[in-house]
Amino acid sequence: MKKLSLLADENIPNLQALCADWANITTMSGRDISASDLASVDVLLVRSVTKVNAELLANSNVKFVGSATIGVDHIDTEYLASRDIGFAHAPGSNANGVVDYVMSVILDQYDNTQLENLMVAVIGHGNVGGRLARCLRHFSIPHIIYDPLFTPSKKIKPITDASADDFVETLDELMGSEIISLHVPLTSGDSHPTFHLFDTHRLSRLVENGLFINSSRGPVVDNAALKSLLLQRNDLTVALDVWEGEPSIDLELYALCDTATPHIAGYSLDGKLRGTSAIVSAAINYFNLAAVTVAENKDLVMLNDIKTLDEYRTILSPIYNANNETVIFKRRMKGCTDSAQVFDAYRKSYPARREINYDQ
Repeated sequence: MKKLSLLADENIPNLQALCADWANITTMSGRDISASDLASVDVLLVRSVTKVNAELLANSNVKFVGSATIGVDHIDTEYLASRDIGFAHAPGSNANGVVDYVMSVILDQYDNTQLENLMVAVIGHGNVGGRLARCLRHFSIPHIIYDPLFTPSKKIKPITDASADDFVETLDELMGSEIISLHVPLTSGDSHPTFHLFDTHRLSRLVENGLFINSSRGPVVDNAALKSLLLQRNDLTVALDVWEGEPSIDLELYALCDTATPHIAGYSLDGKLRGTSAIVSAAINYFNLAAVTVAENKDLVMLNDIKTLDEYRTILSPIYNANNETVIFKRRMKGCTDSAQVFDAYRKSYPARREINYDQ
């Protein structure tokens, strides 16, 4: 059988092991992929930095697109369907890594006794938010959840082990929470748009001395409004892993954030490998190729095996530390005139990092 032509983002790992038998593999920077690169390509594998739409694919021979990401806001799925181009992504693949990030931020700010008397608001109860809520529940950390798909009145069973009592009906009900963490997709045209979900008005309602975390998508938060707020209020603690305009970020906003990282919250090695396996398996099925056996990693620490919050702190710190990450990123950003170059270089050279398994 003639091998397929496969073009992939250079930051997608393990492709040789999974695809060399059936594809001729070329890799390049995801931001540099253009229509001229796709003339003879059958399979395109990307991450979130590549916009896949009619402009990119109109004159191509691409038959299948895979995105090794949770979100799909960079993919014009309607266009792919109209062209009968196969598509797959990797929901949940990096969820454990994001929970590591969020919990690291929270534990860096509060001791165990403080957490007993604070409320954590989890906005979005999908693969990431659901696992975060499970972690909070495991350690009896007070929390509430808002997700319009799972409000109590809708009586829809949540996708994880949360109960209806954990959910609130409206976003306004959780604005009094001391900690807010965002875990929503970026949408603008559906019944529950999340573009600038936190705008000037909603940001102004953040509680005094609160902690605000965004590891979902940059435009879920109005970055200009957040910057304006932080210039007026120094009581807030803000952790941003995602930014409007990535990789060119607002350097003034960046300087005002207590935790600032370049979209790496979910960048664990295990998450990346899981994402690759998901889209490669989908491509293999799409083209009716012989399956490749992918060994699952069995050596991750399981949340259920961790008994106390102190034990969890001890285990999590060497796996991931958001404060240390911020120090390294800010050192590289110091004096830079091209934030985009530093942002992308950091992601490209990111060291191998493990994760805790928050699955049941």
